[in-house]
Amino acid sequence: MWINRNIEKLIREYIQQFSVLILTGARQTGKTSLFQHLFPDFDYVSLDDPFEADRAEYAPREFLDSYTKPLIIDEVQYAPSIFRYIKLVVDQENRSSKSLTPQACQYLLTGSQSFDLMKNVSESLAGRAGILSLPTLSASEVQQASTDFELTDFVLRGGYPVLYSQENLTPRNWFPSYISTYLERDVRNTVNVQNLRDFSRFIRALAIRTSQVLSYADIARDVGVAPNTIKSWISIVQASNLIYLLEPYYRNIGQRLVKSPKIYFTDTGLLLHLLGINRWEVLIQSPLAGAVWETYCFSQIHKAFLNHGIINPSFWYWRTQDGHEVDFVIEKGTSLIAMESKLKERPSQKDTRGFHHLHQYYGEGALLERVILCNTKGRTKWSDDVLIDNGLNIADLILD
Repeated sequence: MWINRNIEKLIREYIQQFSVLILTGARQTGKTSLFQHLFPDFDYVSLDDPFEADRAEYAPREFLDSYTKPLIIDEVQYAPSIFRYIKLVVDQENRSSKSLTPQACQYLLTGSQSFDLMKNVSESLAGRAGILSLPTLSASEVQQASTDFELTDFVLRGGYPVLYSQENLTPRNWFPSYISTYLERDVRNTVNVQNLRDFSRFIRALAIRTSQVLSYADIARDVGVAPNTIKSWISIVQASNLIYLLEPYYRNIGQRLVKSPKIYFTDTGLLLHLLGINRWEVLIQSPLAGAVWETYCFSQIHKAFLNHGIINPSFWYWRTQDGHEVDFVIEKGTSLIAMESKLKERPSQKDTRGFHHLHQYYGEGALLERVILCNTKGRTKWSDDVLIDNGLNIADLILD
């Protein structure tokens, strides 16, 4: 089945405003399928094909001339040389046009390695390209397409589209192949990892630390490699859009706040596979249950931003050195939306302590909204100033 994506409207707007549209995101988030669904008449080529990748890299002008525009180029990071020639073609087209605005989109590019991709874009296509990032499916997208949606099932399965389009495909069977492909292709192509077994162990070490403050030294000790190696590997996984480093929030009125980022997996299905958990009954008995729920809450907030074209959102966590904390802080204008994640159906008064401390720290009027994200059926007003929500429709809270 086809699941409509929340980002579709924005993509249609971007192709009217930019000569080049770049869609990034982890492997298998549906980038290619989305472009081909929205623009079935556009020409298409994939640089996953080694022959096409070689042509694009070593004979880029001939390669571009062999296709009609608009052209979808899939996995464009495999041919870095193509960006400079796309710039030349776009500039030539715009100069020859009588319009004062850029021509409608001529190239739609996808890529799953955002670091290399963004480097090439900044060097060659600055000002010419619109950039969007496609996450895995959000809970709201799956709910809208399903007649029997269960939030707990979504947390377990995650949001990779193939797990919904192929009914007989189970996460238990699909994720091992996904991880193997990622390790063999993306990791080997990005950096010289001597031992993929060490890297695989590193990925699992990250999984047990989801929603925790990042410590390179602790991970290095568990994996058995140097901290600098861990830093390099984390940058790879981050560039592949599998994890996100959420920075701490602070205003320069003191130095008492923690300054290390927290690490989150961007998809709970992948996370739970790495943790070896495939049933809700097992998850809720696990000491990592709260961390997994917090990761789900993070992912819904993050996906809402990405689906509205906000790649670098005003989104943090808050924690002081003496232990006061709020899971998520979102800046909206001059005020803050504070959110706590709790894996329960009914929160208690003690779940609002972080809001109280944040309010004390930043003063009257600092908090625009207080939200507890828990496993409830919908959104309710719990008290005069606290909302209870399950994260399904978080976009209308955090976006204007």
